[in-house]
Amino acid sequence: VAAPPATPELPSATMGKANKWEGPIALNPKQKISLKLVRREEVSHNTRIFTYALPSHMHLLGLPVGKHVLVYGRDSKGKMAMRAYTPISINSDLGVMKLLIKVYFKTEKFPEGGVLSQYLDNMTIGQSIDVKGPIGHIMYKGDGEYLHNKTTSQAKAFVMLAGGTGITPMWQLMLSVLNDPDDPTMLYLVFANSTLDDVLMYQDIELLVNKHPDRLKVWHTLSKPPSAEAVSQSLKKKSTSKFKDIFSQREKGRKSMEVKGHLTQDTAAAVSKWKYGTGRVNEQMLREHLPPMTEDVTAFLCGPDPFMHDTCIPILKKMGCQEDRILLF
Repeated sequence: VAAPPATPELPSATMGKANKWEGPIALNPKQKISLKLVRREEVSHNTRIFTYALPSHMHLLGLPVGKHVLVYGRDSKGKMAMRAYTPISINSDLGVMKLLIKVYFKTEKFPEGGVLSQYLDNMTIGQSIDVKGPIGHIMYKGDGEYLHNKTTSQAKAFVMLAGGTGITPMWQLMLSVLNDPDDPTMLYLVFANSTLDDVLMYQDIELLVNKHPDRLKVWHTLSKPPSAEAVSQSLKKKSTSKFKDIFSQREKGRKSMEVKGHLTQDTAAAVSKWKYGTGRVNEQMLREHLPPMTEDVTAFLCGPDPFMHDTCIPILKKMGCQEDRILLF
């Protein structure tokens, strides 16, 4: 019987206060770990939340803010496939790792679909995946300080431009900043999606905005405006996803709350009078909803390549954002 992998050392002080943990760490950067699927939740027709058990209920994942994990699987021919994902669970969620996955099914245009997302979607409770990490070139240390490759920088404000599933690293960053009442960093999120049904974690983000209106500014935009029919269909959707209410730990202690996720009755009713924008991200939109791009503002981008390279980066540069202040997850 193979010996279990050695538990990695606890994070050092150089990782910053955003990454201070206590307890055994599941991730090992030098070798894969096997995690068993213990729960799957249908968020929408093509979106799932998969919950995987860590080695024990006392283990924490050990993922620094801004980093990702590599998830391994196989394609239809048995060939190895892997992809980087950012969990939506945080290190204080002991014993579990949660992934929010959009499943890319096979289509005429894309006959293979998303190899790894389909692999994960086809797994049954009790089956295991291999995971390795942390990986990535960005790490948030706290109080506006972050590490990019080997360079440490400071910012007073973070601009986050996300497209589709690119919201997951932004979610981790927002939670880290907002869960620390002493972190002075201002946050600005522009979240772009095609349709109402594509918006991930809408209500969860709304909870953050309502709780921290002076620290977090959010603007959603849909390239296809919501129709009455879309809202009607959304009203029929329900979700039983549960997320930790980490926002009130210091006041009320750790509690669980039911968050209705994505497109539920309350959410659909709220967006039936869509209070945010429509159309693709453009210069006017970013100028209206982002702060001036001064030297103490850093932009984080995550989403499809055309969204980042053809749209966001040229606009940010035109707005005066320095090239070394535009970072891609």
